[in-house]
Amino acid sequence: MDTTLFLKTKHGIADTKPIISEALQDHINFSYARFLKFESECKKFEKKYKMDSEFFLNKFDSGELGDDLQWFDWYASIRGKKLWGKISDTKRNIMERITDYFSFFLEAIKDNMWVRNEEVSFQEIGEKEGYIRGTLYLHGGHELHVAEYVVINQRKPIAIKYRYQLKTPDSKFTAR
Repeated sequence: MDTTLFLKTKHGIADTKPIISEALQDHINFSYARFLKFESECKKFEKKYKMDSEFFLNKFDSGELGDDLQWFDWYASIRGKKLWGKISDTKRNIMERITDYFSFFLEAIKDNMWVRNEEVSFQEIGEKEGYIRGTLYLHGGHELHVAEYVVINQRKPIAIKYRYQLKTPDSKFTAR
């Protein structure tokens, strides 16, 4: 599932990006904490009933164990562990390589209703470093000229050098 976030703010990307990155890291930490909570509950059930969770799940799904409430509690813990483990892993692995960021960038453009066309090039400098350059053609005749040199650090993209310049329909550069 792809998600694009549009943020209306009076602050520039240099001010906004670290806040968004921090919020994402907070959610990664929250997701992992939820995973650990459900994993701990599963271990308690495994110890109490002397069977591992997968074995229990097979017996419960087949109806062998009946429908006592403790089985539903264990089932919910297993489902929670799997769900939050998947969410945590997905978020932790958002940006392993620069190509992940390039894909994210292209998807964000594709999903943005304001962009009618684009000419963007990518140069992979290394596995975790790269350069994006191009023009986004916006509805209304505006153009957004983009240049970013990005590194992936701790699974987060960091634009260490960047330039965003908006060009009006009458060919004036209004913002940089």
